[in-house]
Amino acid sequence: MSTNELIRSLEEDNICLLNGSHLLQDFSHDELRKLQNALVLSSSLESIELENIEISESLWKLLGESLAFNNSVKSFKLSNTVMLENNVKALEKIIFFNTSIEQLTISNHKDGNNIVAKIGESIATNSKLRQLTLTNNGLKNSGIVAVSQIILNNKTIVDINLSHQKLSINSLKDISPALSQNSTLKSLNLDGTSLQLPALEMLTEALVENKGLTKLALTKNDLCMETIAPLISLLKKTHVIQSINLNSNELDHYFAVEFAKTFELNPQLNSLDLSNNNLGDLGLTMIARYIGQLQSLSKLNLSNNGASDLGLYFVNDALNFGKPDDFQI
Repeated sequence: MSTNELIRSLEEDNICLLNGSHLLQDFSHDELRKLQNALVLSSSLESIELENIEISESLWKLLGESLAFNNSVKSFKLSNTVMLENNVKALEKIIFFNTSIEQLTISNHKDGNNIVAKIGESIATNSKLRQLTLTNNGLKNSGIVAVSQIILNNKTIVDINLSHQKLSINSLKDISPALSQNSTLKSLNLDGTSLQLPALEMLTEALVENKGLTKLALTKNDLCMETIAPLISLLKKTHVIQSINLNSNELDHYFAVEFAKTFELNPQLNSLDLSNNNLGDLGLTMIARYIGQLQSLSKLNLSNNGASDLGLYFVNDALNFGKPDDFQI
């Protein structure tokens, strides 16, 4: 799409997605002026995705000035983009002034910690954001402090994804107090964050106090019976979480029986993913025999757990009362 075609599409409200390829062109001074006006006034543009590219500082300044006024963009995604200091300032301006963006993604940045630290206050005070994804940014120290302030102070975000970066016990020391006081967050994704026992203990202690979180993802954390114990304890104390994803850990049949014993206390559970673990025939059978206590369960994934034909027989026999609509083994 040429520069003129891009501007015309924006002016005529015939474009809903703006990506990096649209901006990797040589714009004249007059075209930049027209592009800025078109971005401000567009009512069809809903999503901006800038991935694996380097955009000039002048274009970032243009985005900052135009998207601060735009009222149609709902999703803004940045992945592995070059973010110089002035670019980050432009992003901060967008987040601070824009009143339509509901989904913000900042992922796969080598300098992601610095970016999040600098824009954290703007995110914390934004009153429209509902979904925040900050994956694979190497968050630590100042970035983690910014995340904790976002969790503590933002009142509209319901979904936070912090996956694929190591979260140490020091990280959880900052995040956990904010989680315990948050009342609006519904979903927390900590997949692939290398959570160790002390960090998971801090997390679950905070979630005992948190009364709003209904969805928790802890996949690819090498969790075993010893390290998963705080989650079992959480499910015995609070009965709010509806969806648990423990895919791709090291969970065995001992975990399965302790986990299954919490079902009676948590009839609100509607989605469980235990796939790609080591439950074996005995663990799968235990889950299946207790699963009838979860009357709201609509999704159950038990696949890739080393089941033999005999194990499959026992599971199907235990589920003769009926299987969840979405069932995999």
